[in-house]
Amino acid sequence: MSLISFIKVSLLMPNRIWKIFAALLLSGVHTSILANDANLVNIKQIGSEDSASILQYGTSNLIAIEQVGSDHQVIITQKGNDNQTTVKSTSSMSSTGMQGATIDVFQNGQSNRTAIIDEGQQNTITVQQQQDKNETIIAVHGLYNEVSAYQDGYDQGSVINITGDGNSLEQQQNGDENASTTDVTGNGNYITQIQEGGGNHASLQIVGVNNTVTQAQTGNGLGYSLSVNSNGQVFSIMQNQ
Repeated sequence: MSLISFIKVSLLMPNRIWKIFAALLLSGVHTSILANDANLVNIKQIGSEDSASILQYGTSNLIAIEQVGSDHQVIITQKGNDNQTTVKSTSSMSSTGMQGATIDVFQNGQSNRTAIIDEGQQNTITVQQQQDKNETIIAVHGLYNEVSAYQDGYDQGSVINITGDGNSLEQQQNGDENASTTDVTGNGNYITQIQEGGGNHASLQIVGVNNTVTQAQTGNGLGYSLSVNSNGQVFSIMQNQ
C-alpha cells in the first residue's frame, strides 16, 4: 500500500472500528494525555507558531495530523502496541524568517506505524521507534528538510522517499532482521544509513547530482544494494561482519 493510500484508509476507518475520542483544532499551545484503546485524534495546525503535545497510552490508537503554515511544532508519544501516527505537512519557512514545522514522533511498543508526508521546506522530522515489528514511512517533497528515523528492535521496516534538493537524512536501525529502503531524487542531499545487528538489509536508489552518502552495517548476514543514475556523487560504504 502506498503512503497516501495508507493515510486515506486510516482516516476513513468507520466508527465501529475507531471510537472517536477527540478531534482537535489547535491554536496556541495544547497538551493532552490520553489513555485506553482504539482512540482517534485529529490535529490540524493552521497559520503559525502552533504547538501540540500528545502522550497516548494503549493499543490500536490513531493520531492524524495536518500542518499548514510556518513554525508549527507537534510532539507525539505513543506507548503501546498496534498504534499509528500519520502526518501531512505543507509547512515552510516564511518570508518573515519563521522556521518550518517541527514533527517529533516517539513510539514505544510493537507493531506500531508512523507515516509522514512532508511537502514543505526547512522542516525538521524525527521518528523514534522502540521494540519490535514497527514501520516508518516518510515521503519528503521539498528543499532543505532534516529527517531522522531511528528504530531499535527486531524485524523493523523503514521506507523513505526524498524528492528535492539540499535535504538531509539519517536512517538508523539497531537490532536483527531489519530492512531499510531509501529513494532519493534531487541534488545536494546528504544521506546516512546505519544498521547494527544480524540479517539486516539496506537498499538505496539515487537520481541526481552532488549527493553525499554514508552507509555502515555491522553484524552477520548483511545485504546492501545500491542503484545510481547520476554524476558527482560521494559514497562511503562499510560492512563489518
